Amino acid sequence: MRSQPLAAVGLLLLVGVGLFGLTAPPPAPARDEPKAESKPLDKVLPGLRRDGFVQLPNQWSLKPAGRHIETGDFPVNIAVHPTGEFAAVLCAGFGPHEIVVVDLNPERTRVLSRVQVHQAFYGLAWSPDGRQVFASGGEDEVVHVFDFDRGYLTKGRALDVSVPKKKGVVGGVAFDPAGKDLFAAVPWADAVVRVPLVNPDNKKVIAFSPPPAKKEEGKGEPPSPPDGRKEEKKENAKDDEPAAKEKDPQVYPYTCLVEPGGKRCFVSLWARASVAVVDLGTNAVVATWPTAEHPTEMVLSPKGDALYVACANSTKVSVLDPKTGKGLQTIACSLYPQAPNGNTPNSLALTPDGELLFVANADANNLSVFNVADAKTAKPLGFIPTGWYPTSVRYNPLDRRLYFANGKGMTPKA
Repeated sequence: MRSQPLAAVGLLLLVGVGLFGLTAPPPAPARDEPKAESKPLDKVLPGLRRDGFVQLPNQWSLKPAGRHIETGDFPVNIAVHPTGEFAAVLCAGFGPHEIVVVDLNPERTRVLSRVQVHQAFYGLAWSPDGRQVFASGGEDEVVHVFDFDRGYLTKGRALDVSVPKKKGVVGGVAFDPAGKDLFAAVPWADAVVRVPLVNPDNKKVIAFSPPPAKKEEGKGEPPSPPDGRKEEKKENAKDDEPAAKEKDPQVYPYTCLVEPGGKRCFVSLWARASVAVVDLGTNAVVATWPTAEHPTEMVLSPKGDALYVACANSTKVSVLDPKTGKGLQTIACSLYPQAPNGNTPNSLALTPDGELLFVANADANNLSVFNVADAKTAKPLGFIPTGWYPTSVRYNPLDRRLYFANGKGMTPKA
């Protein structure tokens, strides 16, 4: 609503200038006036400016909406407690990796406690009953587990989610609706590990294999005609060949999302621009649905008629039909539809009625807001300014507030 008066004022100013230019008398003869000495431009250094904006080293400026609380170094994920009274924040920057618990009471919103872990990456989730919190252990190939009681984390332990014969890094984590099984994506091992919490040793590794490359016939140089000579065979041919690339990660499953019925698990595949569908009855991949590049976080509409996928190497959110995988629409989250890649949409949140979608644009320092009451036609509503590099956005139904994490904070410290 504010853009209309501003546009009107601009228009009036332009008309006034144009009218003045047409009716002004001819200029007086030029006089010999002393030349004014040029003054050096004022330096604008990174940090807080007099006008209240924060200047970044890249010459962008920030003036985020809302109230801000300092948590830790590079918060990467927010998980709102099932009651809506608390939030866990996972920090995984250059400083100590830790889980920070925030009291969301509007009258006393503050950090209640924090627990350091050896290493973390992205995954963070509460158990459905809210009594435990689970966090990615990064290269340690574990999921950190803590009991939760009135704002404090205790009895820390680790669940082994390593993949045999592969070095993994634990990504996103999720639960089945009953809270009996934990799913952990392991990007660098091309697998998802399913852990039954009653017997964690009985884990199941769901491996992802890229489709074999299709060889086109008739390509390449034609064979030479036989000339009677024998070709020499290399005894150490295998030693001269490079290591097989199949051993390197090919798919990079980033995070998991189990549908409410508990029959399928959706997995975003970083390196395949697609979402894989895992049948939880057979623990096998049964389908792969294409998305925009670098799919990361996913959210399912309350009605179950749309799967929203943030695609960080694009400007877009891919919207899929959860039943068929058919693309319903592609939502542009940039400032204008044809903008080049660069705003990095990486996190999503929906209101409980499924009508409003919030998208964190990390490299644009804002949140995109859309009306998605019609899953096939999103209506852009505008942008919410954030701090530096928003990494996570969550909506809390209890207080009807929006929470987002500023990965790089509010101001440069260098």
